[in-house]
Amino acid sequence: MAATLGGSISQLTGGKFANGAVTAAFANILNAQGRKHRRNAQKGQDCDRFCMNKIDGLTERDIRKSFEEGNGWGKQELDKRAVLHNQGVPKGTNRVYKHADGREAVFTGPLENSLAVTGRNGPTYNYGTGAGVWNDVTHVILDVIPYCWEKAGPADNSTFWERAGCTFTCYSE
Repeated sequence: MAATLGGSISQLTGGKFANGAVTAAFANILNAQGRKHRRNAQKGQDCDRFCMNKIDGLTERDIRKSFEEGNGWGKQELDKRAVLHNQGVPKGTNRVYKHADGREAVFTGPLENSLAVTGRNGPTYNYGTGAGVWNDVTHVILDVIPYCWEKAGPADNSTFWERAGCTFTCYSE
């Protein structure tokens, strides 16, 4: 709806329909995420993406069990989708899980005694949600690009240029 309206207004004012449609679609995505954040704030969750990511002491085994029971946690992310959580370590060293509500959990070590990862490779709350290509688009706009400025949390000591460089090169390795 927003894209159609934006494209029509653009064309009526002398611009290209496609440009107006794309601009309106992205504005709609950002507005929707803002509404989601405000709803969370009303539930007492008004904080940044680091404190929203609390996993309340869950272990990797708990998260895998939750996935099997269909309680919100997803299966382990593929290595190619977890590259920003495997910087400076061999691919697949850290295992990433995402919850339907946007939380992430990152673990390393053997499953029987895995440790939660913090710092540069640690988890962050994901505002970009959806399925398939839609998830990729919203995740890049609302999560990956802001990561360059915001870091992966207080324990992340990487520089802006290290984060930006990996954002654009890690996926092509």
